[in-house]
Amino acid sequence: RARTSIHVASGHLRLRAVAEALVAAKQARPELDVRVYLDQQEYISAWGHDAQLAELATCRENATTPARRWNCETKDFLFGKEIGDAGVDVRYKTYAYRWDYSYALQMHHKFLIVDGQELFTGSYNLSMNAEQATFENLVHLRGATYAPVVAAFAREFERLWNTGRTPDRLPGLRSAIASASSIPLVFDSMALSWQEVTELRALVRANCAVVDSIAYRDEPASHRTCPR
Repeated sequence: RARTSIHVASGHLRLRAVAEALVAAKQARPELDVRVYLDQQEYISAWGHDAQLAELATCRENATTPARRWNCETKDFLFGKEIGDAGVDVRYKTYAYRWDYSYALQMHHKFLIVDGQELFTGSYNLSMNAEQATFENLVHLRGATYAPVVAAFAREFERLWNTGRTPDRLPGLRSAIASASSIPLVFDSMALSWQEVTELRALVRANCAVVDSIAYRDEPASHRTCPR
Protein backbone atom coordinates (compact mmCIF):
# COMPACT_ATOMS: atom_id res chain seq x y z
CA ARG A 1 0.00 0.00 0.00
CA ALA A 2 3.03 2.29 -0.04
CA ARG A 3 2.53 5.40 -2.16
CA THR A 4 5.84 7.24 -1.90
CA SER A 5 8.44 5.27 0.07
CA ILE A 6 9.49 2.14 1.93
CA HIS A 7 12.61 2.44 4.08
CA VAL A 8 14.00 -0.64 5.83
CA ALA A 9 16.84 -0.78 8.36
CA SER A 10 17.59 -4.34 9.41
CA GLY A 11 20.60 -6.37 10.44
CA HIS A 12 19.34 -9.21 8.25
CA LEU A 13 17.13 -9.77 5.23
CA ARG A 14 16.54 -13.50 4.95
CA LEU A 15 12.76 -13.78 4.64
CA ARG A 16 11.63 -14.56 1.11
CA ALA A 17 8.16 -13.08 1.61
CA VAL A 18 9.59 -9.72 2.66
CA ALA A 19 12.18 -9.64 -0.13
CA GLU A 20 9.58 -10.51 -2.75
CA ALA A 21 7.18 -7.89 -1.38
CA LEU A 22 9.84 -5.17 -1.64
CA VAL A 23 10.64 -6.14 -5.22
CA ALA A 24 6.95 -6.31 -6.14
CA ALA A 25 6.33 -2.85 -4.69
CA LYS A 26 9.26 -1.37 -6.64
CA GLN A 27 8.27 -3.04 -9.89
CA ALA A 28 4.63 -2.00 -9.52
CA ARG A 29 5.65 1.62 -8.87
CA PRO A 30 9.11 2.32 -10.32
CA GLU A 31 9.00 5.84 -8.88
CA LEU A 32 8.61 4.43 -5.34
CA ASP A 33 11.58 5.24 -3.09
CA VAL A 34 12.49 1.77 -1.79
CA ARG A 35 15.71 1.74 0.23
CA VAL A 36 17.10 -1.07 2.38
CA TYR A 37 20.01 -0.69 4.81
CA LEU A 38 21.62 -3.93 6.01
CA ASP A 39 24.59 -5.10 8.02
CA GLN A 40 27.60 -6.23 6.01
CA GLN A 41 26.85 -9.83 7.05
CA GLU A 42 24.15 -9.72 4.37
CA TYR A 43 26.60 -8.99 1.55
CA ILE A 44 27.14 -11.88 -0.84
CA SER A 45 29.41 -11.97 -3.88
CA ALA A 46 28.11 -12.67 -7.37
CA TRP A 47 29.67 -16.14 -7.17
CA GLY A 48 28.10 -16.75 -3.78
CA HIS A 49 24.71 -15.59 -5.01
CA ASP A 50 24.89 -17.90 -8.03
CA ALA A 51 25.78 -20.75 -5.68
CA GLN A 52 22.81 -20.13 -3.39
CA LEU A 53 20.49 -19.90 -6.42
CA ALA A 54 21.82 -23.24 -7.70
CA GLU A 55 21.36 -24.79 -4.28
CA LEU A 56 17.78 -23.51 -4.15
CA ALA A 57 17.04 -24.87 -7.64
CA THR A 58 18.39 -28.30 -6.68
CA CYS A 59 16.36 -28.27 -3.47
CA ARG A 60 13.16 -27.42 -5.35
CA GLU A 61 13.83 -30.07 -7.98
CA ASN A 62 14.29 -32.77 -5.36
CA ALA A 63 11.43 -31.69 -3.09
CA THR A 64 8.73 -34.34 -3.35
CA THR A 65 6.43 -33.24 -0.52
CA PRO A 66 4.87 -29.94 0.54
CA ALA A 67 7.00 -29.98 3.68
CA ARG A 68 10.22 -30.37 1.70
CA ARG A 69 9.17 -27.65 -0.73
CA TRP A 70 8.45 -25.36 2.21
CA ASN A 71 11.89 -26.13 3.63
CA CYS A 72 13.45 -25.06 0.33
CA GLU A 73 11.63 -21.73 0.32
CA THR A 74 12.44 -20.94 3.94
CA LYS A 75 16.07 -22.05 3.95
CA ASP A 76 18.60 -19.37 4.90
CA PHE A 77 19.14 -17.11 1.87
CA LEU A 78 20.83 -13.71 1.59
CA PHE A 79 18.42 -11.50 -0.36
CA GLY A 80 20.38 -8.24 -0.46
CA LYS A 81 21.90 -8.78 -3.89
CA GLU A 82 18.72 -10.22 -5.36
CA ILE A 83 16.56 -7.25 -4.42
CA GLY A 84 19.33 -4.88 -5.50
CA ASP A 85 19.44 -6.52 -8.92
CA ALA A 86 15.66 -6.04 -9.11
CA GLY A 87 15.92 -2.28 -8.64
CA VAL A 88 15.74 -1.79 -4.88
CA ASP A 89 18.37 0.63 -3.55
CA VAL A 90 20.49 -1.35 -1.05
CA ARG A 91 23.39 -0.26 1.12
CA TYR A 92 25.44 -2.28 3.60
CA LYS A 93 26.99 -0.97 6.80
CA THR A 94 30.58 -1.94 6.01
CA TYR A 95 33.40 -1.85 8.55
CA ALA A 96 35.74 -4.75 7.76
CA TYR A 97 36.95 -7.04 5.01
CA ARG A 98 35.74 -10.01 7.03
CA TRP A 99 32.98 -9.94 9.63
CA ASP A 100 33.88 -11.05 13.17
CA TYR A 101 31.97 -10.56 16.41
CA SER A 102 35.08 -9.28 18.20
CA TYR A 103 35.14 -6.01 16.26
CA ALA A 104 31.84 -5.87 14.37
CA LEU A 105 30.01 -2.56 14.73
CA GLN A 106 26.90 -4.34 13.62
CA MET A 107 23.89 -2.57 12.13
CA HIS A 108 21.38 -3.78 14.71
CA HIS A 109 18.34 -1.63 14.02
CA LYS A 110 15.10 -3.37 13.08
CA PHE A 111 12.53 -1.02 11.61
CA LEU A 112 10.50 -0.29 8.50
CA ILE A 113 8.87 3.02 7.58
CA VAL A 114 6.09 3.34 4.99
CA ASP A 115 5.43 6.71 3.35
CA GLY A 116 7.09 8.46 6.29
CA GLN A 117 3.89 7.87 8.27
CA GLU A 118 3.85 4.26 9.50
CA LEU A 119 6.53 2.58 11.59
CA PHE A 120 7.08 -1.11 12.24
CA THR A 121 9.79 -1.80 14.81
CA GLY A 122 10.79 -4.12 17.63
CA SER A 123 13.16 -7.01 18.27
CA TYR A 124 12.08 -9.00 15.21
CA ASN A 125 14.81 -9.78 12.68
CA LEU A 126 13.83 -10.45 9.09
CA SER A 127 14.91 -14.08 9.32
CA MET A 128 13.40 -17.53 9.77
CA ASN A 129 15.24 -17.82 13.06
CA ALA A 130 13.27 -14.86 14.42
CA GLU A 131 10.09 -16.18 12.81
CA GLN A 132 10.26 -19.67 14.31
CA ALA A 133 13.02 -20.15 16.86
CA THR A 134 12.96 -17.13 19.18
CA PHE A 135 10.48 -14.96 21.05
CA GLU A 136 10.31 -11.55 19.36
CA ASN A 137 8.10 -8.47 19.32
CA LEU A 138 6.97 -6.05 16.64
CA VAL A 139 4.90 -2.89 17.07
CA HIS A 140 3.05 -0.87 14.44
CA LEU A 141 2.79 2.88 15.05
CA ARG A 142 0.81 5.37 12.98
CA GLY A 143 -1.44 8.39 13.38
CA ALA A 144 -1.05 11.82 14.98
CA THR A 145 -0.17 10.48 18.43
CA TYR A 146 2.89 8.66 17.13
CA ALA A 147 3.88 11.08 14.35
CA PRO A 148 6.86 12.47 16.34
CA VAL A 149 8.15 8.94 16.95
CA VAL A 150 7.83 8.01 13.28
CA ALA A 151 9.57 11.25 12.29
CA ALA A 152 12.45 10.48 14.66
CA PHE A 153 12.91 7.06 13.08
CA ALA A 154 12.77 8.64 9.61
CA ARG A 155 15.60 10.99 10.58
CA GLU A 156 17.56 8.07 11.98
CA PHE A 157 17.14 6.17 8.72
CA GLU A 158 18.58 9.07 6.74
CA ARG A 159 21.51 9.27 9.16
CA LEU A 160 22.18 5.55 8.78
CA TRP A 161 21.80 5.69 5.02
CA ASN A 162 24.57 8.28 4.83
CA THR A 163 26.96 6.65 7.31
CA GLY A 164 30.51 7.61 6.43
CA ARG A 165 29.57 8.99 3.03
CA THR A 166 31.80 12.03 3.29
CA PRO A 167 33.76 12.93 0.14
CA ASP A 168 37.05 11.65 1.55
CA ARG A 169 36.11 8.51 3.53
CA LEU A 170 35.97 5.84 0.84
CA PRO A 171 38.70 7.35 -1.38
CA GLY A 172 40.93 7.64 1.68
CA LEU A 173 40.41 4.00 2.59
CA ARG A 174 41.06 2.88 -0.98
CA SER A 175 44.28 4.91 -0.99
CA ALA A 176 45.42 3.33 2.28
CA ILE A 177 44.70 -0.16 0.96
CA ALA A 178 46.63 0.55 -2.23
CA SER A 179 49.68 2.22 -0.70
CA ALA A 180 49.99 1.95 3.09
CA SER A 181 52.62 -0.33 4.60
CA SER A 182 49.90 -1.79 6.84
CA ILE A 183 46.68 -2.54 4.93
CA PRO A 184 43.56 -1.91 7.05
CA LEU A 185 41.15 -4.85 7.18
CA VAL A 186 38.95 -3.21 9.84
CA PHE A 187 37.99 0.41 9.32
CA ASP A 188 35.48 3.15 10.09
CA SER A 189 31.92 2.29 9.11
CA MET A 190 30.48 3.31 5.75
CA ALA A 191 27.14 2.76 4.04
CA LEU A 192 28.17 1.17 0.75
CA SER A 193 26.35 -0.20 -2.27
CA TRP A 194 26.90 -3.78 -3.39
CA GLN A 195 29.20 -2.55 -6.16
CA GLU A 196 31.22 -0.40 -3.77
CA VAL A 197 31.69 -3.31 -1.34
CA THR A 198 32.65 -5.64 -4.19
CA GLU A 199 35.27 -3.23 -5.54
CA LEU A 200 36.66 -2.58 -2.06
CA ARG A 201 37.04 -6.30 -1.35
CA ALA A 202 38.74 -6.83 -4.71
CA LEU A 203 41.21 -4.05 -3.89
CA VAL A 204 42.04 -5.68 -0.55
CA ARG A 205 42.66 -9.04 -2.22
CA ALA A 206 44.87 -7.41 -4.86
CA ASN A 207 47.07 -5.86 -2.16
CA CYS A 208 46.99 -8.57 0.53
CA ALA A 209 47.69 -11.98 -0.97
CA VAL A 210 47.10 -13.79 2.33
CA VAL A 211 43.78 -12.18 3.25
CA ASP A 212 41.84 -15.35 2.37
CA SER A 213 44.37 -17.75 3.87
CA ILE A 214 43.32 -20.22 6.56
CA ALA A 215 45.02 -18.17 9.28
CA TYR A 216 43.21 -14.98 8.31
CA ARG A 217 39.89 -16.79 7.94
CA ASP A 218 40.14 -18.71 11.21
CA GLU A 219 41.52 -15.87 13.33
CA PRO A 220 40.15 -12.59 11.97
CA ALA A 221 40.46 -10.88 15.36
CA SER A 222 44.23 -11.37 15.16
CA HIS A 223 44.44 -9.99 11.64
CA ARG A 224 42.92 -6.53 11.61
CA THR A 225 45.65 -5.33 9.29
CA CYS A 226 47.76 -6.96 6.61
CA PRO A 227 51.47 -6.17 6.16
CA ARG A 228 52.34 -5.28 2.61
